[in-house]
Amino acid sequence: MSHMHLHANSRADRRILAISLALLVGFMIAEVVLGIVASSLALLADAGHMLTDASALGLALFAAWAASLPARGRWTFGFARAEILAAQANGITLVVIGLLIVYSAIGRLISPPDVEAGIVSGLLDDGRIPVVSSVSRADDGGVYNVNADTAAAALAVALRAEKLVVLTDVEGLYADYPASSDVISQLDASELEAMLPSLADGMVPKMEACLRAVCGGVARAHVLDGRVPHSLLLEIFTDSGVGTMVLP
Repeated sequence: MSHMHLHANSRADRRILAISLALLVGFMIAEVVLGIVASSLALLADAGHMLTDASALGLALFAAWAASLPARGRWTFGFARAEILAAQANGITLVVIGLLIVYSAIGRLISPPDVEAGIVSGLLDDGRIPVVSSVSRADDGGVYNVNADTAAAALAVALRAEKLVVLTDVEGLYADYPASSDVISQLDASELEAMLPSLADGMVPKMEACLRAVCGGVARAHVLDGRVPHSLLLEIFTDSGVGTMVLP
C-alpha cells in the first residue's frame, strides 16, 4: 500500500511540473515575440530569465521520471545526479543569456539606432527653431535620460547639418590638461580619436559627439566656452574664431 501511494504521489508531482512547465513556456514565447516586435531588451531579458526557469523545471521533470525507474546493475536513477545536472544547465544558460543581452546593449550604445528627424526638419522648413529635450521614450515604454551631447550629434547627422556647436564651461579642448591651459584651435577626426583615451571624463562625451558628427557627414564641429559673451557669434563671424574646431 505504501509503495503504491508513493507511485501515485510521484505521478501527481510530475503532472504538476508538466503543467507548470507548459504555462511558463507559453509566457516565455509571448515575451520573446513581444520583445522582438517592440525591440525591447527588457522583455527579452525577462524571457531569458524564464528560459532558465523552464530549463530547471524541465530537468526537475526529467529527474522525477528518472527516479521512478528501477535500478539495474551498477546504475541507479535517483534525484541527486539529475539535480546536479539541472543546476549546471541552469547556471550555464543564465550566463549565456546574460552575455547575449550585454552584447546587444553595448551594440546599441556603440551604434545607436538611426534618428527619425522628419518632425524637426518640418519645423525648420516652417521657419521655426526647434528646442529638443534629451529625454526619450524607449521601445519598452520607459522614459530615459539621454546624454545631450550624444543626442545633438545624432540629430546633426540625421539633419545633414553643416555645423555642430557644443557649449561647455571651459575654453575648448586643452592640449595637455591639467599640465597646460593651451587650447587646441583645430584638429581632425583622426587626431581627436587618438586623444580620446587621455581626456578628462567631463570632456569625453562632448568630444565623442564631435567625432561622431564629423564622421557622420557634418562638415565641422565646434566646442565653445558658453560663459564667454557672444561666443557663438565670435566663432561664426570672426577669422580667428574661439574654442576648438573638429574637422573630418
